[in-house]
Amino acid sequence: MKNLTWNEEEAAAVLAAMQSIGSGGGSQVAHPLVGQLLGSLRDHVLHTKTDLSTLPVISPEELANRLPDEAKRAQAIQFLVLVPYMPAELDGRQVEHVDRFSDALGIAPQSLRQLHMVREQRLKRLAFDVNRHALKEMLPGTGLTKLAALGRDLRQMAIGDEKVARRYQALEHLPEGSLGNSFYVFYRERGFPLPGEKHSMSEGAVGHDLTHILSGCNTDMEGEINVSGVECGMGGGDFGWELLLEAILNWHMGLEFTTNSLGVPADTGHFKPEKVARGFEIGAAMNIDLMSDAWDPWPVMKETVEDLRERYNILGVTGVYLPPPAREQAD
Repeated sequence: MKNLTWNEEEAAAVLAAMQSIGSGGGSQVAHPLVGQLLGSLRDHVLHTKTDLSTLPVISPEELANRLPDEAKRAQAIQFLVLVPYMPAELDGRQVEHVDRFSDALGIAPQSLRQLHMVREQRLKRLAFDVNRHALKEMLPGTGLTKLAALGRDLRQMAIGDEKVARRYQALEHLPEGSLGNSFYVFYRERGFPLPGEKHSMSEGAVGHDLTHILSGCNTDMEGEINVSGVECGMGGGDFGWELLLEAILNWHMGLEFTTNSLGVPADTGHFKPEKVARGFEIGAAMNIDLMSDAWDPWPVMKETVEDLRERYNILGVTGVYLPPPAREQAD
């Protein structure tokens, strides 16, 4: 479900469905961000020339007829689920429209169930689900091996692990421009404890932070939403959409969903459709999932960021060192 090729008819149907949801079936004016989202997905994901001004109201059954392909249905419903979040305050009628499209397509992803939980303000249960899935996806191994890895991570966060910390601290001495040195600078300039150091996020966050570096997405609120767009495209499964949901709730809807554990305040209005769609495009073109526990970054820590972007097919991203957001704003 990564790089799919859409024809004009299919793309127009998906965009019309999104517009239909955002306009309440044509009964209201869609939020401006809905229009921006449509244009951005058209340009960066669907890659068509669909004229948004001529989109009709479309029924769920018509969308299903135009999308017989299962993979395209699965990706389309994820795009539809995004629409009710755009106004930063859910409209239950829009959620009901998404449900009808889901029924017609015969696909009900995890993200749709989570949309219902947001509508019902069951955020504690939602946070439990998201964190449980994150542990499942990001910790190595299976069963007892995952539990052991969780124990190690919790220990690193609470009291540190000197052996692990020394391994990451040694990255300082790798050549400038290497992935390892970039990772070290990325952490130190932001005041983040390295994995193994007391109060660190442990090694569970390494894949996410290397995605920041390789995709060029910064660590401000907007950048966190953008990098989750990369992770959606990169992984192609439900987990990436959960990461995007987390970022939307924290920094677009301002719900303080998981911000307390991240040490970053909640805020509103940081979802930029063009940048999120561009992030998805970057991730979908990649030939590797940096968030997968199957990827080991250590064999490539000495290689340059630019060489790895070429190897992993990370397109259109330049620059090696991301200045911390405060410095970026000061410039």
